[in-house]
Amino acid sequence: MGFFDRLRSKFASGTQISQSQIGRGDPLGPWGQLRGMFEPRQVNPFLLEALREAVAPIDGGIGRLVTLDGIVAVEGGNDRLTAEIEDWMNNVVVGDTELGLQAFVDQLGGESYEQGCGIGEWVPDRRGRDIVALRVADTKGVHFRRTESELEVWYRPPGNVDATRRDGTHNVEAVLRNNFLLGASTDALIGAGLTQLDTDRLLYTGNRVEAGDPYGVSMIRSLEFVSQILLQLQNATGHVWSRYGDPPLSLTYKAKASRISQPQLDERRNRLATDLANVLAAKRKGNAADFVQAIGADDEITITVIGAQDQILEIEMPARHLLEQVVSKFGLPAWMLGFQWSTSERLAEQQSEVVLQESRTRWQRRAPYLTRLVATMLRLRGRSWKVGDWKLVQHLPNLHDELKRAQAGFLLAQTDLMLRGELNATPQPAGTDQGAAKSLTWPAPPLQIVRKSAGDGAEPFAEPDPELPALESRTIRALQGAWKRAERQLIDRLGLTPAKREGELFEFTAQMLLVLQEIANQMEAEGADALTRGLFDAWLRGVANAATDLDLAQVLTEIPAALREAIGQRGLQLVRNVVIRAMTDDVGAALAQGAFDGLNSTEVASRLRQRFGVYDYDWERLARSEITLAQSEGKQAEYQEAGVDSYDYVTMRDALVSSICREHERNGPYPVGGGPLPMRDSHPNCRCTTKPRVGE
Repeated sequence: MGFFDRLRSKFASGTQISQSQIGRGDPLGPWGQLRGMFEPRQVNPFLLEALREAVAPIDGGIGRLVTLDGIVAVEGGNDRLTAEIEDWMNNVVVGDTELGLQAFVDQLGGESYEQGCGIGEWVPDRRGRDIVALRVADTKGVHFRRTESELEVWYRPPGNVDATRRDGTHNVEAVLRNNFLLGASTDALIGAGLTQLDTDRLLYTGNRVEAGDPYGVSMIRSLEFVSQILLQLQNATGHVWSRYGDPPLSLTYKAKASRISQPQLDERRNRLATDLANVLAAKRKGNAADFVQAIGADDEITITVIGAQDQILEIEMPARHLLEQVVSKFGLPAWMLGFQWSTSERLAEQQSEVVLQESRTRWQRRAPYLTRLVATMLRLRGRSWKVGDWKLVQHLPNLHDELKRAQAGFLLAQTDLMLRGELNATPQPAGTDQGAAKSLTWPAPPLQIVRKSAGDGAEPFAEPDPELPALESRTIRALQGAWKRAERQLIDRLGLTPAKREGELFEFTAQMLLVLQEIANQMEAEGADALTRGLFDAWLRGVANAATDLDLAQVLTEIPAALREAIGQRGLQLVRNVVIRAMTDDVGAALAQGAFDGLNSTEVASRLRQRFGVYDYDWERLARSEITLAQSEGKQAEYQEAGVDSYDYVTMRDALVSSICREHERNGPYPVGGGPLPMRDSHPNCRCTTKPRVGE
C-alpha cells in the first residue's frame, strides 16, 4: 500500500463527522399562537386578551389606569337623598361575586382599556322598582350592528377560539368586529349564537372612539408587533439559561492504534455514543450516573460543551427600547409601571399632572352614563329631586402630594442611615482613648420612655450624701444646655427665620441632611462629655460612700484606666441612642412633614422647638438613672477592695418606692458583685442604695 493509500485509509477510519440538531420549539415559547392571531389593520379581541396575559407591563398599565380613575362618590345638598344613593352604591350586587358601584366602574374601565369598549347592564327587581344588580359583559363577545334607526348590540359569551386561519372562519368575534359596518343579517347573527340586548338597560363606555366605531380603540393597539419581539427576547433568554442547566455535549474519540480494523473502530465508537447517551438520559431523570470507558493507551476521548465559548447577546438595551414603547403607549410615568430609569424621577412631577388631567378627561366622558344609572335607580324607587340635591364626583389620588411624600420619606430614610451608620467624624468624650475602647463593652440598661415634668413624683436619694443631688443637677443642666444649643444652631443653620414674604414655603433639601448630621455629631460629643464627667464623679462618690459605711479610710482613690474607658464609651453610646432617636423620629420627621404640609420657615421652626422640648425630660431621666447606677457600682468596687462579702438593697421605705425595689429589699442580702443594683435591676428613676453586711 502506497503512502497516499495509507493516508486515505487513516482518515477514513479515524475521523467521523456527525451533526445533530433538534429544534427548541417556537421562538415565542408558550405564546407561539399569537403569531397567527396578529394581522395588520385587523382587530382580534382574543389577541388583545392574550397579550395582556403574556406581557406584564401591559397588564400592569391597564390596572394602573383603572386605579388612577379614582373613586366614585356622591355629594349634594339633600342629606337624606345622598345617604340613600351612597347606601345603594355600596351594596348593589356586581356580577356574581362583588358589591358596589366602584367594582362596576373598575370592571368597565378594565374592559374598555383592554378591548376598546365596555358594556354594562343594570338588572331591575321583579316588580321593576329598583336596580338590584349590575353586570359587565365580556367585550370579546359583543357585536354592534348599525341599522337605519339605531345601533344594535348583540352578545354571545365567547368560547374557545382557534384563530390560525386568516379568513377568521373559526373566530366569529374577530370577523364581526372587523366588518360591523357591512351589517350582518339577523339570521346570521342568531345562527352564530348571538342574542340582541335591550339598549335601554345598557351602559356603554368607549376608549378613544374613532370615526363612530363603537368598538373603540384598545390601549394595546400598536403594541402587538412590539410584544411579539419582546416575547421572543424573553423566550430566547429562557432557552439560554436552560442550556446552562442542561448543556449540549460533544464527544470526540481519536483512535491512534494503527492495527485497529474499521469494524472494531465502528463498534467502539458506537459503544461510546450509546454509553454517553444513557448517562445523559439518566441524569435528566435525576439519577446518579458516571461515564467510564476502557480505551487504548494512545487513544483520546474529549467531551466538550457545545457553544461554551459563545457570548450571550445583550438583552437590556433592546428590551428597554421595546418597553419604552409600552410606557409611551399608556402615557404613564415609567416609575408607575415599576421601571426605575434614570429619567423617571426627574420627570415624575410633570408627568403626574398630565396623568391626572387625562383621568379627569376620562371622568367627564363617564360621568353622564353613571349619573343616568343613579337617576334611573331613583326614579324606579319613586324619588324626585331638584338640581343641587346630588351629583356624582370623582376623588382622584393626589399624585403631587404622593410624590412629595415619597421624596420626603427618601430624605428621611437617608437621615436615618447617616445617623445610624458609620459617621465621618465620630465624637469621643473627654478622657477616653478611641483605640482602647474597641475591646471594651459595657451593658447599657434599657430606658423607659415616660413623659412627665421634672421632679414630679421622683424618689428621694436613699444615700445620705448631699453631694449626689447637686451632682445630678449639674449633669442634667449640662445635657439640657447642650441640647438647647443644638436646637438654636439647627434652626439658624437651616435658615428657619421668619418668612421673607407671605406664601414662602419650606423645602427639605439633601443639603439639610449634612447640617443635621453635623449638629448630631456635635451634640453627641458635648452630651457624652457632660454625662461622662457626671458618671466619673458619681463613681467616686460611691467609693467615698462605701468607705463611710465601713467606717474605713477610702481604699480606691481613682478610677482604673480600663474602667474609665468603659464608662466613657458607655456614656457616648447612651447619648448617641437619644440623639439618633430624636433626630430621626422627631426632628427629621418634623422637617419632612413640614415640607409635605406646605409650611413656611416660621411654622417649621415652631415645630422643631416643640420636638426638641419633648426631649428635655429624656436628658433628665438619663442623668438620674446613670448617676445612680455609677454611684452603686463605685460602692460595689469599694466593697470588693475592702473584702466585704455581702450587702443589702436599701430603699427609703416611703410611698414613692416602687414594688420592684421593695422586692429587692426583702430578698437580701446579696453577694457583692452578684446581686441587683439600683437602676440597673430596678427602674430608670430609682434612688435606692446598698449597705454592706459586716461581721456576719
